[in-house]
Amino acid sequence: MFLKIVIIFLFIIIFFNFRNFLKLNRKQKVFNSKKITTFNKKNLNNWMNLTKKERYNLTKQDSLNYMDKRKLLLDEIRNEYKKISRKNSEGNIKKKIIMENYWTSNKSINGLRHFVLVNETKEKGNISFLMVSVLDSEINLKTTYEELINSGNWQKGWINLSKHQSITEEYVNYKSINKEKGIDEIFINEDSLFNIS
Repeated sequence: MFLKIVIIFLFIIIFFNFRNFLKLNRKQKVFNSKKITTFNKKNLNNWMNLTKKERYNLTKQDSLNYMDKRKLLLDEIRNEYKKISRKNSEGNIKKKIIMENYWTSNKSINGLRHFVLVNETKEKGNISFLMVSVLDSEINLKTTYEELINSGNWQKGWINLSKHQSITEEYVNYKSINKEKGIDEIFINEDSLFNIS
């Protein structure tokens, strides 16, 4: 009698262990199948057989994978942009200057302060720029790259100034002295922004 009870008890233990093993094995197969395929209408039952925690883990893993791919793609884009920027900026002074055609002189030049860069010329390997006053084309000057960028005498763009700061008494004096003098011709390069022909 005792032997029968032990055998039945062992049989029940083996049965439950075997059932748990099969259940765990089935879930593991479904979980592993996610690594190979994605869930869709055809294998919806596999998705339904997952526990809430397994679904959460799969979603979390998908999200992490997506973020990793996105980071890699952004890094590639940044590196490509850096290469292009480096290539364009190396030794290319013209592009740096042409970006800004409007300049304000920190000191008045014959009484005026707002100028435009109308021409760029290369003379004996040096680049020079023709700056013309916005208000009076008689007032123009040639300047070098160093003078324009590094001297501190010029600011990029037109700075908003009051009338007496942008047109000084010096301009009135200049015009009265040079009343008889004709306007020097200004020749504009074909690639100048101000060439309208």
